[in-house]
Amino acid sequence: MYKFKPIDLKQNQQYFDQVINLFNKNRDLWIDDLWQPGNYTVQFIQEVLSGSPWFQVVLNDKDEFMGFVWLNNWMGKEPYYNGVQIQAMMERKFWGKETEKAFSCLLNKLFNETCLNRVQMEIDETNILACKLAERMCFKLEGIIRNATIKDGKPVNYKLFSILKGEYNNERIIS
Repeated sequence: MYKFKPIDLKQNQQYFDQVINLFNKNRDLWIDDLWQPGNYTVQFIQEVLSGSPWFQVVLNDKDEFMGFVWLNNWMGKEPYYNGVQIQAMMERKFWGKETEKAFSCLLNKLFNETCLNRVQMEIDETNILACKLAERMCFKLEGIIRNATIKDGKPVNYKLFSILKGEYNNERIIS
């Protein structure tokens, strides 16, 4: 079973360094030209802390750190949120089936333990692996967000994927 634990400076602090290390290893995937020049790690830490309790580490059944998910852009009003956006970064050794299983557990939790009806992801269109993961997870491609950001001085498009509660089959969890 996969676990999702909120991270902040008061709880689950032991994972903080792993989150920062994963970010630093892959920050070229996360950073675009819209970030303020300077210390990206400090900016990322501020993002993590502002995202608590919705910034969560992902642990597998052996309590190994797999990566993190950030649930943001909540749609609706608490406690009756209708939708949320997922951002994630996983350790390379867990890419593939392991990530798919963890995301199945996350979707199951979101759709069955909250009032959510919609989960969405915006994925850089050049991130082929993430786009394929969204498709395997039965997310529907809603469209292209043109010029969603700028990276290295060039516009970057995002693909907008979503899945609705009625489309999600909680038996989809892969064992």
